Amino acid sequence: MNIKVTSVSAALAVFASVASAQQQGSAQNGQQGSLPTGIAGIYNLGASGLLESYLSNEPFGIAQTRIGVARAVTGVAHGGGPTSGYDTSPVSGIGDFHALKVISPDSFIRFSTEYVDTSGGGSIVKVDAQTYRFDAQYVKFFDPSTMVAFGAFYENTDINNIGVAELSYGGWGLRADALKQFNQNWGVSGRIEYMFGGTDINLPISPTAAIIQKQDDDRLYIQSELVGRFDSSDLNWVPNGWVLNPIFGALYQKSWIEATADNFGNVSSGVNGPTEEYSTIWAKARISKQLAPGTWSPKATLGFEHELTNSLDEYLDEPTYGVVGLGVTYLTKSGGYFDVTYSGRLGLNGIREQNGITIAFTQTF
Repeated sequence: MNIKVTSVSAALAVFASVASAQQQGSAQNGQQGSLPTGIAGIYNLGASGLLESYLSNEPFGIAQTRIGVARAVTGVAHGGGPTSGYDTSPVSGIGDFHALKVISPDSFIRFSTEYVDTSGGGSIVKVDAQTYRFDAQYVKFFDPSTMVAFGAFYENTDINNIGVAELSYGGWGLRADALKQFNQNWGVSGRIEYMFGGTDINLPISPTAAIIQKQDDDRLYIQSELVGRFDSSDLNWVPNGWVLNPIFGALYQKSWIEATADNFGNVSSGVNGPTEEYSTIWAKARISKQLAPGTWSPKATLGFEHELTNSLDEYLDEPTYGVVGLGVTYLTKSGGYFDVTYSGRLGLNGIREQNGITIAFTQTF
């Protein structure tokens, strides 16, 4: 039940700058093409937009927000609360830090930490949450157009369903990713992770008593994006020095909630049964100014999302959303990458809205 809205971080973009500088220097020295496979791959996949797809937690975070809030709403409704009139509008602040370490000419170690603070908004049910996540991955480039990564993560979320219950959801998991660029304009990213999670529930029923329950809560998450890259040499209406990234994506998540007895002996699993499923598709267009060390680069995103499956939409029926994003990035001359992004989603039925601001910093070592 990880509650967060968005997290976008083009972490390995720093290496793209390094690779670009090295490539220019090599060309001047007549040694073009001598870049190590890993640096060439990061430069290539970074320019294509695939690395941002790999490192962005935005679709993942949106899914966790919707599922988590829907669990809270369903629990209130099934517990004798209203059966209509729900709307939600959470706002999140996200902080990311990424550290990247070269370990061989074609491989790296990536460490990342993320903190998300969400303030609930809307009618009837308001959910506040704080999420912490730590990832560690081994990253391998087989060639400049092909990358795989695998590793582990730890995640914990403290949740306050205001005036109703307090929950803690956490655990560890395994994650694998793959990137493949097909040609100069298109490539695909894939992500799969499995979390061995657990939920602790504290539901006050009087000033002196509460329902206490602990249960396993495992999660499978799968995501893929088809990412394009077009500049003025491909499309004459794209401004010089800018890049257009059309993005088509889909995700699927399934959760398994253990049936356990609470401290009063009552056995239950999830608010809507032992399993939950969620899937969505999206199409977006992002335009951004090409990065250069020591300069600011603006970017903007426009698109839509549509839910295909949602086991918890009984009281929050909002399948289609408009998507908007604005941001700036700064590439330091010393190898750091700073990113500030606003991302918003507005349900077309007016029931759900999500907004978030991400501040991310990446440093290479």
